[in-house]
Amino acid sequence: MKGVVRQSLKEEPGCREISEALKKLTAGYSLYFPQAKAPPIVSSVSLRSRRLSDIARVELNFNGSTTKLYVKVHKKPTSPLERVRRKAKLEFDTLSYLHGKFREIPACSVVRPIAFFPDEMAVVTAAAEGENLHQVIKKQ
Repeated sequence: MKGVVRQSLKEEPGCREISEALKKLTAGYSLYFPQAKAPPIVSSVSLRSRRLSDIARVELNFNGSTTKLYVKVHKKPTSPLERVRRKAKLEFDTLSYLHGKFREIPACSVVRPIAFFPDEMAVVTAAAEGENLHQVIKKQ
């Protein structure tokens, strides 16, 4: 069975990029989830729109095992698309670099970047447990 994107996601305004990113992620699952034996099914999608990005919290089902992740689509209507695309790529590259560096530090981590889809300006990351650095800083 091929990966499935919930129909309701396609009907939400401005979510074409998230839907396309999920199609690519599920179709190319062996690249992004090498331990998986079969393509995942998208079992849950929650959307949040912000001024500069749309974010989907996604649950993928791999034969009964659930993986949670985020798909962030960059947007900035007043900027050229190529500039927004470069910013999204920079985010992915920075996360990739920091994820590797922070693996060596106990009690600290950076979310695992999974994929970057330039046509959709989408960055896909694993969901992480724990306190967000931004929230920790705001408490101080």
